[in-house]
Amino acid sequence: MNIPSLTPNVGSMERVYGSHVNDLNDFYLYSSWSHHKLPQLDQQLAEAYSQSSSSSTTASEEFNIGDYCVYQSENEVWYRGLIRERDSNGNAIVFKIDYGDVQRIPIRLLRPLQKWAFEVPRLAIHCSLADLVKPINGWSSEVINQFGSQLTKSFLYGKFISYNQPTDILSVEIKGKESNISVNKVFEPYQKEQSTFQMSDKLVYKHIPMEKLCAGVSYKIHLLYYINPSHFYVYLREKTRSHNQFQNKLQEVGKNLSRISSSVKYQAVAVEDNNAMWLRGIILDFSYDLQKFRIYFIDIGQIEFIPKNKLRQLPDEFLNEPALAVPCRLYSIGPINGNEQPIWKPDDKVHDEFQRLMVNYITCQVVRLHQDQVYYDVEIIVPDIDDLGTFLVSNNLASRPTSISQHSTITSSEPSQLAASGTTLSGRQTQTTTGSTSTVPIVPPNDGYYWISQIYSATEFYAFPYSHRDTFDGVCKDLKAYYDSFVNDQSLNVTVILDGNLCAIQQSDKYYRVIIRRCESQSKVLVKLIDRGDEIIVHTSELLQIDNKFSTIPAFVQPFRLHHCDESQNSANVIRQLKKLLFNQSVYITRQGSMINGSYPVEVILSNQQSLNKMILQQ
Repeated sequence: MNIPSLTPNVGSMERVYGSHVNDLNDFYLYSSWSHHKLPQLDQQLAEAYSQSSSSSTTASEEFNIGDYCVYQSENEVWYRGLIRERDSNGNAIVFKIDYGDVQRIPIRLLRPLQKWAFEVPRLAIHCSLADLVKPINGWSSEVINQFGSQLTKSFLYGKFISYNQPTDILSVEIKGKESNISVNKVFEPYQKEQSTFQMSDKLVYKHIPMEKLCAGVSYKIHLLYYINPSHFYVYLREKTRSHNQFQNKLQEVGKNLSRISSSVKYQAVAVEDNNAMWLRGIILDFSYDLQKFRIYFIDIGQIEFIPKNKLRQLPDEFLNEPALAVPCRLYSIGPINGNEQPIWKPDDKVHDEFQRLMVNYITCQVVRLHQDQVYYDVEIIVPDIDDLGTFLVSNNLASRPTSISQHSTITSSEPSQLAASGTTLSGRQTQTTTGSTSTVPIVPPNDGYYWISQIYSATEFYAFPYSHRDTFDGVCKDLKAYYDSFVNDQSLNVTVILDGNLCAIQQSDKYYRVIIRRCESQSKVLVKLIDRGDEIIVHTSELLQIDNKFSTIPAFVQPFRLHHCDESQNSANVIRQLKKLLFNQSVYITRQGSMINGSYPVEVILSNQQSLNKMILQQ
């Protein structure tokens, strides 16, 4: 027997009351009915179990993972629970279905749930704040505490936006009775950077396959995880039941899973969430001390840093089931500002409308699969509206891209200054220059999460913003398409070598923009790869003329220096420590002023939340 969740009607608004809070995307509310029912249930449980509690015992062997139970707390309150785990010390991890928190309870204190208690639905409603994407490092404890205090206020009203069946979570917008601003809007600035991964990273599906959809075939889908119209995840209606059975099986073996003994990028693991549920995840990267791991939840689409003690080895039997989350992009749709700044901004009106129209099962037709970028271009048919893309464009919520190919559209938590050229970069009807002297635009960096790509010293290192990874991949593809279209064409040769000239070079099968730093000899020059930050020596015959279109795109990496650090603090030990802590790591960077000697002063927060600046300055 199962106890169903209490699910208010999507679109309804009613008074709500706060219960347990894990974070802003994982908390529990009561509706007016369940809040009124809770003390009644407490009384019913007390009357049913108080007389039999001392004499009615059940052997621990009779309780299994997934069983419902009841137990009495130290304050003599009886709670309904669901057993998530059992340990070898005679304890059970019990999820309190009417409150939302998890407790470790001695199995000897558990009692079987009586039949009548199965007829009362779970009173705590599992919720997530609508339109808020969890930051890659998770919500800070300060923000979670602030949100928790908001839920203690009287006269809160919740509007239930959508229901996610696989996760059993309702997205909700919460407002105070006299407030015109929702709680969601209050906490929107704390999102910082959206936790997405590079959609071109095929190795993410190295161990757990991606669901295979066929072009031209229609599917019934439901929205699973939304970031923007160019990056969202859906699941197939036909997979709902089988995935629930799959999750139940994973939950059953959770108690016997071994801790991970080694850490390898793209490794498939089992991850325990805040509700003691086991989920499949993929390791994207990890902190230098191997205590925090950036995990892609492959059946949801979400990314989050997870402590090592929450990870377990995933048995091979759980690798063959395709990922429930299907990565999608709405075909031929871009931001309304797409011809100037190809970014989706957090306050774009399209987000609310997109999710409102996707609350039910709808029809999706696959246009094509991007084999090299592991996502599907899709067209979506919504009842009474027909084609979703056409609807968004006609209502001035989105546009049809006409600039750099659509994969150059990016996501950002703050407006970016990345420029688009205004014409398609592939093809040969372009105007080239002989070692262009045009200057690559300089764009002040936004605060956010960065990937450290090159380290020279505390006063010069380079970092790549996570929000621009898809765009960089798109530009690289445009460069390759452009240069590969020239076969034995001598017109691409750079005939005049000048310091500061912008050119291109080929490395392996990729092309990169470079600036000539100086001549090393008659046939060799030192160049700087402006989108990576490193410098290499190349033969002059490797230099390629660059089209003006590519010279208008700002450099993807940003030059940084630690705030309050100067050249006197650069030493061999400091640089070695910097490389150990920073190189190829994900960090949060906050700009602290204007550029100094070609680099922006910044504060760097490591994945363990420590300030790198303080660590270096204390030496």
